[in-house]
Amino acid sequence: MIKKSSLLSLILIAVFARSAFAANTNEIVRIAVMPFDSSTPYASAQDVASANDIFTEVMVKTRSISVIERRRIEDVFREQRISMSGLIDPNSAVRIGRLLNCQYLIQGSVTKLSMGNIETSSSKSSTTYKLKGSATIHAQLTDTTTGEVVWSDSMTQDIEQTTRESRGNGYSSTSRPSENVVRQQAITLATRHLANKIREQIVGESAQVIGVNGKDIRINKGSLLGVNIGDLYLIYGEGEAIRDIDGSILDREKLNVAVMQVTKIFDNYSEGIIFGTASKSTGGLLDVALVPISLAGALLGVEDKPAGSVKFIHVGDRLRYVTPEEAKDLVKKKAFATKRPKEAPKPKYSSEVQEAMNYLDGDTQQKAPANTVSSSSLENYSIDPEKVIPTYGLQEGEAKSRIALHNSLMREVRRNPKSKNAYDRYVSMAQTYTGDYLAAYQAGLIAKAQGNNNYALYWFKKSLEANPNFEPARNARDNIDLSPAPAKKRNTKKRR
Repeated sequence: MIKKSSLLSLILIAVFARSAFAANTNEIVRIAVMPFDSSTPYASAQDVASANDIFTEVMVKTRSISVIERRRIEDVFREQRISMSGLIDPNSAVRIGRLLNCQYLIQGSVTKLSMGNIETSSSKSSTTYKLKGSATIHAQLTDTTTGEVVWSDSMTQDIEQTTRESRGNGYSSTSRPSENVVRQQAITLATRHLANKIREQIVGESAQVIGVNGKDIRINKGSLLGVNIGDLYLIYGEGEAIRDIDGSILDREKLNVAVMQVTKIFDNYSEGIIFGTASKSTGGLLDVALVPISLAGALLGVEDKPAGSVKFIHVGDRLRYVTPEEAKDLVKKKAFATKRPKEAPKPKYSSEVQEAMNYLDGDTQQKAPANTVSSSSLENYSIDPEKVIPTYGLQEGEAKSRIALHNSLMREVRRNPKSKNAYDRYVSMAQTYTGDYLAAYQAGLIAKAQGNNNYALYWFKKSLEANPNFEPARNARDNIDLSPAPAKKRNTKKRR
């Protein structure tokens, strides 16, 4: 019979796993994009439908997100007699989530749409026309487990279109700004930026820099994850380590390195350059075939003020989606690193182990479920990751990654029992998932070999906190010697 406390623990673990805000990259998150509405009389039904379609398109392009078909949503709303306009209350959100079998609902609205008057300025040879427009889109994300709104934001996009009418030799070429073009650009950009931000809230940030060649930057995120030409990503890296009193690494300083603008996209990767340098590469003129015209104003606003430097970008640096306004604000504040700590030589690992390291480095810190594995399940206390780690109850992808990394680090420790690299890796693994009692135990063994018995005792205790029945850690804890080292005898022999 299952104890009530154990049953409650299982329920809490299941609820936490489903309502975790950023999903594991190996999971498919099911979402439903509700029909958008409008709170401004200036937005037509076509404008609202356009915003809805663009938002859905960004979500559909993301491999780890599954979008419920609109027809299925309409059928459920009709059968349950639920209004498809207006905000959905928490109780209805939970019921809709259950009926559609989805984890999140996305609701959106066009809250502002404005167009200015055409401004003109003339010279002897031409007349210049300028038209400004603006759109604001609001969206919110509702967790269908609780009915709670877990994320909400708005995005405003200002657009300016300038055209010129030239005259000469009796010939006049007329080209005036189009209100429809400006209107659609403002809606498209505001919706796309907002959709990208909410997408990263759902699936988390996992993209990294995988190569730097001259001015070109390559990232492991492509069209299958929703990347578009012209998208902007803040590249950030790690600075100095922030250590606890026991020497373990708590975190690392985050350094803004640069903002990259995507110029080429492929299925699984993309390439780009530093934001603000595109105009230089085309002789001072923007290549509208390469850079969307909607970003022209943003690029011109930072011309000759590049957003960071390629020389400070390291392979492995991570990415976060940003808007042109955010990028320009970073340039204005000069919020980029002007130096970085020298990278320590890194051991060479097999591609399988390196992939495991990258996977685990992206984990978020989480509390481990209670572990009741008996030490008798470990054959003669032999520390075999392939037997130990499956007891953690992790998902298959993370379990395989930890097994691969444990096996590699154990081989390294056999060669060098005092390996600092292995110690740092084990500490990091024990911190990102506190249930990894094997990582904590191995960190203790290395600390003991290094002569740091206080650190060793700390990690043996951490191992036992995760699994009180892990006898190797108990034996190591009980046998550790914390007595001070005997004082060295002073040489009292007098010199002649």
